[in-house]
Amino acid sequence: MDNNLEFMDNGLLVSVDWLSFTLSAFDNVEDVLSFLGFDPRYFLEMPKGANGYKRMRKYANYNISILYDGTEDMGIHVNVSGIGIHALLSAFRSTLRCDTPFGEGFNLFDETVLSILLSEITKSGHLTRLDIAIDDKGANYYSLDDIEDRLKHLRVVTKFRSHRHMIDKTTLNEKIGHTIYFGSRQSDIMLRIYDKKLEQNKNLLVSDDRYVSHDWVRWELELHRDRANAVSEYLIAGKSLGDVAIGVLSQYFRIIDLTDTNRSRCLEEITWQLFASGVQKLGLYVSQREKTIEDKKRWIDKFVAPSLSLVTLYEGGDISYLKNLVYNNVDRISFHDRELLRNFEMQ
Repeated sequence: MDNNLEFMDNGLLVSVDWLSFTLSAFDNVEDVLSFLGFDPRYFLEMPKGANGYKRMRKYANYNISILYDGTEDMGIHVNVSGIGIHALLSAFRSTLRCDTPFGEGFNLFDETVLSILLSEITKSGHLTRLDIAIDDKGANYYSLDDIEDRLKHLRVVTKFRSHRHMIDKTTLNEKIGHTIYFGSRQSDIMLRIYDKKLEQNKNLLVSDDRYVSHDWVRWELELHRDRANAVSEYLIAGKSLGDVAIGVLSQYFRIIDLTDTNRSRCLEEITWQLFASGVQKLGLYVSQREKTIEDKKRWIDKFVAPSLSLVTLYEGGDISYLKNLVYNNVDRISFHDRELLRNFEMQ
């Protein structure tokens, strides 16, 4: 019902596995909960906050947290892990109910709950993280060993500059985890391919009802900041979750047959063609916004202000040093920055 799960014709299952966003248009947590459609009674106050926020409330049954009481410009931050995505979309869906000539209905038309939610988040704030999972249940296309083999033989073409392998084992040398990472957690996009069967069964007994017996490989795109918002724009514009996931993945990663000495001209191997299912590649180019004087003020507040305060206190509160610093460096202002000042004065 919430359109977070998309079954593709080639057997892959695509879903949103993490969503983080900051809302700046709300003054308190209760307003945010109302906006998202949640009952405040389910959110428990935690002993402390995180990430610069003094306070936190968490959903009792799902991994959903709301961080608040930060500085004035921090807004209210919401983190929703994979298990909480369905709860989030179900709650938000309830806010879209409307009366129709035929009784109560939903004001959805051709849009999905996910795209409407992302649109409303964009109006009230911005995304900070969006993860999309592509599940190959049955490992019908590639196992982790297959990917390692393609890497070894230089048959992977990728825009990621680095990759690393991680295998977890017990003290008895039993494999309990296998992941290949492409890119860095510090960048705006990272790809991880991992053995979901091992991950699911890591802490379970064989008799557990949740035990996974079939092979299962997950391809997961972790997108931050501008890249997360670029993907959100595709979804808001009406592209399906599957087309966005495969389109972005194919832009950054593909597997080839060595049909040419120039790897960039090599044809994609047939298995990859079936995996990508003919979906068009999607770029995530984000044009750089022109820096403003307000941007420079924020940079000074964040990185320079403590040093300026230290020097002023050292001078006994005398700000002569700061005045001299300003007037003695006027000639060092770049032509571009002078234009910023001139355009501001003309407004």
